[in-house]
Amino acid sequence: MKISLLIFLVLSNMISSFSQVFSSQKPYEQGVAPSFANQVNDFEHRYVIFLDGINSSASSDDEKPLQNRFGIIQEELERRGLSKFVYFSYSAASYRNTRFCEGWGPNGCVPGSFGELSSLHLYPEYAEEDTELSIDLQAAALNWLIGEIVRIDPQAEIDLVGFSLGGIVSSYWASQTHLFDRSNHTNKIILINSPVGGIPGAEAVLDGCGFDIGIGEIFVCNIWRSALISMYGKTVLGQLQLPVDNEATSIVDDMPKAVDKFSMTSIQSSDDYMVNDQTLPICNGLTCDGHDDMLVGIGSQYWIGITNLHDLPLGGRGLAEEPVGKIEMVRILRENHNAALGFEQTAIWVGDALTQVVEVPIIDQLNAKALGFTYDIVTPGETANLIFQVQNTGSLPWEGVEFEFAPSSTSEFGDLQTYSIYDVFDPGEIAIWELQIPNVSGGTIKTVEYQMLLNKEPFGNVIPGYIFILPEGIKDIELQLKEKIDEWVARGEQEFQDLLELISQEIQKAIQEQTQNAIDNLLSQCQSSVGLFIGVVLIYIMRNKQL
Repeated sequence: MKISLLIFLVLSNMISSFSQVFSSQKPYEQGVAPSFANQVNDFEHRYVIFLDGINSSASSDDEKPLQNRFGIIQEELERRGLSKFVYFSYSAASYRNTRFCEGWGPNGCVPGSFGELSSLHLYPEYAEEDTELSIDLQAAALNWLIGEIVRIDPQAEIDLVGFSLGGIVSSYWASQTHLFDRSNHTNKIILINSPVGGIPGAEAVLDGCGFDIGIGEIFVCNIWRSALISMYGKTVLGQLQLPVDNEATSIVDDMPKAVDKFSMTSIQSSDDYMVNDQTLPICNGLTCDGHDDMLVGIGSQYWIGITNLHDLPLGGRGLAEEPVGKIEMVRILRENHNAALGFEQTAIWVGDALTQVVEVPIIDQLNAKALGFTYDIVTPGETANLIFQVQNTGSLPWEGVEFEFAPSSTSEFGDLQTYSIYDVFDPGEIAIWELQIPNVSGGTIKTVEYQMLLNKEPFGNVIPGYIFILPEGIKDIELQLKEKIDEWVARGEQEFQDLLELISQEIQKAIQEQTQNAIDNLLSQCQSSVGLFIGVVLIYIMRNKQL
């Protein structure tokens, strides 16, 4: 009976330990996203999507796509061997869902289909006002277009080259891959003069220019309001507000998340006020007796992990030497902003980013992940057997004793065994190691961690093994727990939390039944008054210990 109570108390603590460990460990999330780093010279299935900027327009009847605004860049990429180009349509967002294909003109959809794009060689068809549609809708349209490329060519590797708004749409799409499901076919993203850091004056523009500010400030505000709304429209401008101004509407804080998922390069003209983080002097009156310095837009300078190229003016009118009025302000903004598309250095930088071969260190070409869930259930003093199945998910074989499967840190079990590679495991093949740990005792759950090494340098993820230690005398619960864990492994991780809760409930139920059976047996044996008295005392003690 004392053993039953001990089992109940120990297993209650163990259930809590299970919950904590499994909620923080995700053994099946040890893989990495597909990478095309070693395939940069294989252009057979390489596609480039061009996304133009705000206020652009396109016609399916044009002789050149997107009015040839990406012409010099496309020529440079063709010179380097790329030949498959696809052009994004901003009007696709207005059709939504299965009719995105209508953004490529009257022949954009496959007749009788559920909105499939009829050809990747079509030119888009959209008006300036289409570029003012919500960036969320545009990102959904881009996701669909990537999906259509993959449908037509399942081996497609896709690069995105976005100018201005095109870079914003690309960045926002890339930051939302938990919503959009085409990221595994996307290779690199290039931003050209994209104000992904937001528009500092957007809030004031959207709120209007009230009478609570000075006459000069109202004058400047109205100039600024007219210019920005004409350039962006209210919807896009609202989404490009700085988060400190409107966190609920702004998407500015979301976009840098793209850098964690993709290789990104940002090309920014040092003379483009939309991205250069410099102030533009704007006259605060008709006679321009004074001026205000306005921060127009922010680029990607502050994004950690992105390649920034921003040390050249890339054409245009140059920076303002004197304060400017409304007409001159708009002219400087537009001319400096658009000039980069036709500048030779921009095309060279895009070409380098998409086609340069980068020497990849050997260790960066290696990867490993666990298959299945490694565990054993023992009682104190038994030997735990952990069978690790590790797949080579890199691009090079494991061959030679310099490859090792070794403990990742000092263990409470003492010196654990290190395994060398005496065979060859090609990419995709599985190595199996069995680890035995004798006389396991203490606690309720123990973790053993291993990792692959090359010349003592680790690669891949840490691979855990779990040992569950149950009190003696409950083999029926041990078998039940094994069955539930195996059931979880068979179903997949998405069912795990529910099954863990079921395991906890069944363990508690089994312990309670075992305790009640012990009490019933005691009462049935207590026939004398003395025996009954002793039995009642023992029951009282047991129940109070449970509480």
